[in-house]
Amino acid sequence: MALGRFSNSQFQRLFGDLISWFGAKGVHTISLAHCPAFHDRIYNNSSNIDLAFATDLKKKCHSMIASTNVDILAPLSIVLSTKFYNSYFINLNQRKGLLESDKILFPQGNSISATVNLISQYMKSLEDFKIDFASGIIRMSKFNPFTGLSKKR
Repeated sequence: MALGRFSNSQFQRLFGDLISWFGAKGVHTISLAHCPAFHDRIYNNSSNIDLAFATDLKKKCHSMIASTNVDILAPLSIVLSTKFYNSYFINLNQRKGLLESDKILFPQGNSISATVNLISQYMKSLEDFKIDFASGIIRMSKFNPFTGLSKKR
């Protein structure tokens, strides 16, 4: 599913390689999201999200007011959310990714993918994560900003 009208594959193409893009996603370890950004994830994806995690978020983001109450925030990483750490990837491994785009990074079942391998690597090595994060952020700094609603550069 697209996040901000972009899919994960489109972001990967912008970054040029999986590692730079995936490393830059680590910024989620210190970020917050508004209720409307994660509402569909917690109410419509019971098979690929930790049930207790979703239940806790539903207490903050009620189904009837989600689209109108944009003041409700939740951390994108539930562990050490105010420190730059690899907790975002630990959360993904525990099916506690907050955004819709997080669910496709950790496929269901026994399938092994490049993203699963990177999640495991970053969970084990904070240093590897920091190196790939820096590379991804440097690449992202070279992007031209989008202007207008048509997303044209």
